[in-house]
Amino acid sequence: MEYLTSLTAVVPTCLAPAALLLACLGAGRPLLRLLDHEADDTLDTVTWSMALGLAAAGCVLMFLGLCGLLYRPVIGVLTMTVCFWGLGEISLLYWERKDRQRARHWPTAETQSTAGRLPRGLGFACVALCASVAAGSFVSALAPPTAGDALYYHLDLPKVFLQEHALVYLPDHEKSTFPLLVEMWFLWALALDGPVAAQLIHWFTGLLWAAATVLLARPLVGHTWAYLAGAVVLLVPGVSLQMTAPLNDVGAALPTTLALVAWHKAACQRQSHRWYVLAGAMLGAGLGAKYTGLLFLTAFAAVVALRIWQRQAERRVLLRGTFLAACALMLVAAPWYARAAWHRGNPVYPFFHQVVSSEGTDVLPDKKTPLGWDAVAVAMSPAHITLFPERFGGRGHQLGALFLCALPGLLIARPLRGLGELLKLAAVYSVLWYALRQNVRFLLPIVPLLAIGVVWTIVELRQWPRHPRTLAYVAVASLFVVGAVVPWRRAAGSAAVATGWESREAFLTHHEPTYRAAELANLLVGPDSHILSQDYRGYYFKSRVTWDKQYRRRNDYTVDVEHSGGLSATLRGAGFTHLLLAETSGDQGIQFDPTLSNLVDRELAAESEPGAEQTLLVLHDYQVDDSDGIRRRYRLIMLR
Repeated sequence: MEYLTSLTAVVPTCLAPAALLLACLGAGRPLLRLLDHEADDTLDTVTWSMALGLAAAGCVLMFLGLCGLLYRPVIGVLTMTVCFWGLGEISLLYWERKDRQRARHWPTAETQSTAGRLPRGLGFACVALCASVAAGSFVSALAPPTAGDALYYHLDLPKVFLQEHALVYLPDHEKSTFPLLVEMWFLWALALDGPVAAQLIHWFTGLLWAAATVLLARPLVGHTWAYLAGAVVLLVPGVSLQMTAPLNDVGAALPTTLALVAWHKAACQRQSHRWYVLAGAMLGAGLGAKYTGLLFLTAFAAVVALRIWQRQAERRVLLRGTFLAACALMLVAAPWYARAAWHRGNPVYPFFHQVVSSEGTDVLPDKKTPLGWDAVAVAMSPAHITLFPERFGGRGHQLGALFLCALPGLLIARPLRGLGELLKLAAVYSVLWYALRQNVRFLLPIVPLLAIGVVWTIVELRQWPRHPRTLAYVAVASLFVVGAVVPWRRAAGSAAVATGWESREAFLTHHEPTYRAAELANLLVGPDSHILSQDYRGYYFKSRVTWDKQYRRRNDYTVDVEHSGGLSATLRGAGFTHLLLAETSGDQGIQFDPTLSNLVDRELAAESEPGAEQTLLVLHDYQVDDSDGIRRRYRLIMLR
């Protein structure tokens, strides 16, 4: 019976994302028709339709949030309406595919490549490897989310927006004015089901991103070899990890990849000028998803400017197309940056805030750029990023060794028309990344560009002598297999809850440190309560949670404690009702700011004296061990 209860929680969770994706197809396909899109095949049509639907849904939800209309019934009615339209679009796709088969219509321009056709055995292997990645990451995505950033803002902010029915401004939450297009997708999933549905949306986004890479690679390496480029993207360990959690890096990389596809169709294949509009809209979606979109836009603008300068005969057409793209970009992205400027006085808050307002903390410290600018550090940076990813944001987000291994082969490969511009864009982006924030997952927007380079290197291996070629094939195949096995290794701890043999509550009790405190707080604390927490994760709390570190940046209450009757009186006067203290044993793992813990311990020691007034009541005190063996202590305290 317990198994059936757990299983019934899994099945609806899969239905909700399916409804969302059907709605995306229903919304995106008509938009694609407005652009006079001539489908090359079903993959092209579905990829563009789904991506446009996701971007449109994010913009609609943003508009509802700005108008204070984020109500579940409103979202549910809109979703069901577009879902019915999506059913009609599926039938149209079926008949269009039948018509193409009768006419024997196959893409011609995209198959003209010196790469030839992908060997059938390699094609079957790619399908098997991609299926392994998709299945392994799907199992992990069925487990309740435990990623720290997800519980801090990717899910917590949509939860708050739904509770308040609007995109409210939270002065003590710096992420609340970030570009939040991907978080609007998660809000959509939360409105219909819950956090696991949001994870599945990001899982599907990873598959859609691989399909977008295929579309980008087709004009360069041919219709069949392009599928290998999509497989390379999925086999990146950092990508398969992103697909298991409601984060936003893959969601931000999808539209930027499609922007390059649209731009190539307009500028290189001389298709309709409306593709420039689509390229700008996708770039705008990338900017609306994450600040890394600004880096991509800068690199993209540099490459386009170089092309305009070199191609005098095409200059007028390119300038007109650039203007159309810029208008579409502003229409999609501007609301997010205008919102930040309105509330913070800085459209890219908190970055460069000390420059804009001559105040604020430096969010680009030296520790975020561990590699120096000397010649040796720059030359060795690809090796350092590959071999020591823990220095650049975590081993789980690593790119893997495939790109590093393919680099020497790419340097000696024959030039491939079109690949040079993509690699120039990747190089400019890498320089900006190197200078501002050396986090390996921020490199994901250029992974499709590097994947095409890897595919061309594999194609060029046919020119090598037999024995070196065989060794290279074995090395590449080994790296592919490792990339396909990694998701299953991660899924080992999630298999029980994904299949219903373990309840989600039991899973969270063992895997999410704050869950036990949240479970008790949800029973004892009212929804109007306000918790000041040393841990930044607050999604599983029904009451409002404010991160102590962020709150003290704006209002340093420590100076008032001595003059206002103690810690409890000070914080209650600020509107807080409870505290959540978090401490880590030893020097390893996440270290929490001990300021609040020290103040509480000092006040508890004073209250232990006979006759002292009791202003702090410890409701729960427990310890948990992380998966890496680090022990943490949590205390839930009521202010009286």
